[in-house]
Amino acid sequence: MPSLDDTGGTRPGPRVTVRASAPVELCWALHAATKVDFRLSHPALEALYDDHPELLEQAAAFWDDDASPGLGFLELLVLAHEGDELFAVDLAGLLSKIDALCSRPQPHLSLASESSADRQVVIDRLARLRRSARLRRSYRSLLASVWDAIGPTWQQWGRRAVEAVCADKREQLARGAAWHEITRIECDIGDLLSRLVAGLDAEDGDLVVIPAYFTHKSLLFDLPGHVVVGVPADPSGAESRARTQALARRLKTLADPTRLGIVDHLVQGPSTVSELARHFEIAQPTASNHVKLLRDAGLVTDIRVGSRRRLALDPTTVEDLLEHLRAMLEPMAHPGSAPAPH
Repeated sequence: MPSLDDTGGTRPGPRVTVRASAPVELCWALHAATKVDFRLSHPALEALYDDHPELLEQAAAFWDDDASPGLGFLELLVLAHEGDELFAVDLAGLLSKIDALCSRPQPHLSLASESSADRQVVIDRLARLRRSARLRRSYRSLLASVWDAIGPTWQQWGRRAVEAVCADKREQLARGAAWHEITRIECDIGDLLSRLVAGLDAEDGDLVVIPAYFTHKSLLFDLPGHVVVGVPADPSGAESRARTQALARRLKTLADPTRLGIVDHLVQGPSTVSELARHFEIAQPTASNHVKLLRDAGLVTDIRVGSRRRLALDPTTVEDLLEHLRAMLEPMAHPGSAPAPH
């Protein structure tokens, strides 16, 4: 199983290691399909689901249970742990084992980090996967498809960012940093982490810190022998590049005068493709192609008006586009502390 160096220091308190985890990265990417704010806070995930709306639909609808919004795809991490793949930096090993792992008897679960209701949801999901070969095939297909989509970004940018944070935290450990300094997270979890750490086996238990590239804020869960804390990995220039790529893709779509005109026309109200073709004096196949590009960019959507389907601007995407532009351009218009020209 490929993994990054996981050596930690020796000091009073729990044994602390710092690891990368491709399953955690995939878990965050899947979770983002159900959380708009996750996607908007990470341009690479926003771009992923903009480019692959079918994956957004599949991931968002895959589990039809009563999990709390924060649960995500935690059963995936349970399976990865069972297959000794939780700390792999690619998904090849886990994907090759996933059907066998899903078919195994119920693994031992602690999951004291979760509510009793969410713990039961994880148990039920694993039971459903164990009973149904068809569900297992769909599950593996979803995992593989999402990983295929985010894998290049992970390999080119994410892994590098994670390695940098891993190296920094290991250096802190070597200098004698306490475990609570290494595991500082943004969310208010009270004394939950301290209680989980106190329950670790003194001989076999590890407190594992996982810097994650695709993370939203932070992560905390426990499995046999491990308490896992996920922290953000600062992607530095990669984050900016991903953000500008997502923005540039939409601006490129709008750079065509006809498509920009269609957007301007739809500001007045919904329209059909035929109506757009007549208004702009273009052939209907040409109008359909322009609409397809606008739809692929998420700028227009279909709505039903009476018995007919019409095109309308997608207000969420348009507002997001404007927010990105404002965020980039306002500092240029209002430089604030920039020195006045002589």
